[in-house]
Order: sequence, then structure tokens, then C-alpha cells
Amino acid sequence: RRLCIPRARREAYAEFLKSASSGAVAAMTSVAEATVELQRCGAPVEAAVVTRLHSRTFGCLHAWMSCADVPAEVLASNRLFLWAFEALAGAELFDVASDVIVEALRAYDCSQPANLCIVDAVAPRIMNLRPRFEALAPRRDDDDDAFGLARLFCEMGEAYMPLIASPQNARQMLTIVDLELCCARHASRKVAGLALRFFYKLSRAWTKMPEDDEDDPARPGAKAQLHKLLVEPFAQLVDICLRHARRTDDDGTPEEFDRDELALSEEFGRHRQDIADALGDCAFFLGGEGMLEKIGADLARSTAAGTPREMADGLEAGLFALKAIADWVPHAEDRVVPHAVRLLLQLPRDWPATLRAGAGC
Repeated sequence: RRLCIPRARREAYAEFLKSASSGAVAAMTSVAEATVELQRCGAPVEAAVVTRLHSRTFGCLHAWMSCADVPAEVLASNRLFLWAFEALAGAELFDVASDVIVEALRAYDCSQPANLCIVDAVAPRIMNLRPRFEALAPRRDDDDDAFGLARLFCEMGEAYMPLIASPQNARQMLTIVDLELCCARHASRKVAGLALRFFYKLSRAWTKMPEDDEDDPARPGAKAQLHKLLVEPFAQLVDICLRHARRTDDDGTPEEFDRDELALSEEFGRHRQDIADALGDCAFFLGGEGMLEKIGADLARSTAAGTPREMADGLEAGLFALKAIADWVPHAEDRVVPHAVRLLLQLPRDWPATLRAGAGC
């Protein structure tokens, strides 16, 4: 049943929650600290009961952050909120603690000076999780832990996009961009896909920046300076995308791939579309010539060594990438495209997937 509550009453209740938020957060903190103190004193309290209580306390904190506008300066120094980062070390509280941190990233606009204390509290603690993530990076079969950490990294990157896409903070914030590249390198496509979304938003944030004054080319403006800083990260992203574009045994057998690569799975199709979009984002920074240089080098590596199957899959991925950036290829290009055509004419007839990718170019 739907209740019709007057607007004035709703606003008054929201204001009441806001005024009471500091006291409510302090009360939650006291409850969590009391249970920890009981355990420290040797009281007969079951660990499962404590974990359940802490989980509900974090859930309550999350709800107040969502609905009650807890003051930024209160939250940034609150022991319960800061304890959420320590709680990430255990599987029992990882999800609920992550939700609290993500809510802080989303609820407090980093472009507001009053919220910079949240940035100072959150950013270093999330960055400190990188070694743990890198230790999980080689594992492809069990990617849940890596996905949970990557979610925090990418939520931070998206939340702090106004700081990254800013000439005053861009150089300092490049550490976050490097962290997103670390996520993109992960063997799991599910994990890497989170980072691709970040780079899409970064490229769009750059395109929306005001155009520089062209009267003085010797003094590049804010947009040109940021472009210069981001060329190298996006160049690395091209290499990462080319590696992720290749077929794996998880997608299906080589025979299935040769029959019809689009029929392997819906997941493979979505992944390929994400890779194509990411290559387009990279083209904003590298341009057509820069992209062709990267793809040409990848095509050369694919034909230099490896089994026939590896060479076939590598060439197919490179030709797929060439098609993805077709709009950026200069009409007079006379190096990579002709080389790709010559490769296509020399391919064995039992490489149908590679032949189809070449014909699509």
C-alpha cells in the first residue's frame, strides 16, 4: 500500500535525520568497539555473533550515509568508517565493508571542498590494497576476490574523475590511472571489464573539457596538457586490449571458433564489443597513426613465433582491432593496412576465423 506523505513532512524528517546523523554514527561506533573490547577481555562471546553484529553495524552505517547526509568531517575521522578498510582483510565482512566504502565514494562529491577530507581518508587506503590485488592477478579461475578489490579501485576512479580530469591534480592523480591499468591487465575478463568502463568515462571527461585558446600554441592549455599526460596510459591500454581480444579455451574449441566466432557465447560477443569500444577510446589520444603502429606491431608479433593455432588467433585478434578503429585510419595509409592485406592473401585456407576477420577489415 502506498502512503501519501506531505512534502513538508518528508523534508522535515530528512532534516531530522541529518541533524541526528552524527550522534547515530557515534552510537554505532560505540557498539562495534564494545564488542571488540569484550573479546579482548576474554568474555565468552562467539566469533560468529560478533561478526554478525559488525555486519549489521556496517549495514546501518551504510543506510545512514545513503539517507541522512552524515557530515564529511564526521565520517572522515570516524573509527567505524575507517575500520571498514581493515575489515576488507576477512571474507566475512568484505562485502558489507565494501558497500560502506563505495557509498562514501558515491555520496561525497570530490569537487566540493568540504568533502576533500573524505578523499584524503579514502584514496590512500584504497591505494594500499594494490599489492593484495597484484598477488591475485595471475589467478583466472577464482576471480571473486580480485573482482571485489577491482570494484573499489574503479569506483574510486569514477568518483574522483573531476580531480583526474583537472590540470591542477592530473599529474598527482595519475597513480589512480595506473591502478586502473593494473585492473585491466588482470587475466579475468570480468575484472578487466570494470577498468574498461573507467577509461571510457575518462576519455569522455577529457572530450567535455573546454577547448584551449589556440592563439598561443607555444603555451598549451589545460586540455592539451592533460592529453599529453594520458597518451602513455592509453597506449598501454591498447596493448592490454589486443591481448584480451584473443580467443581463449574458455570461449570454446578452435573448431567452434572457426565455424562462427559470434556463436561461441553471448559473453564473448559482449566482451568483443567492449574491447572495440575501448580501442575507440584509445584512438582519441593516440590518433589513427598511433593506433595503427600499435596494431601493426601486434600483427608482426603474431606471425613471428608460436604454434599455428596461436598465430591464427593472434592474427584474428589484430585484424579485429584494425576493423574496430577503421574510422580513424587515414585514407592514404600505406604501411599497416597493405601489410594486413598481404598477410590475408598468404593465410592458409584452414584458418577461416582469421580470413573472416581480414575480410571484415
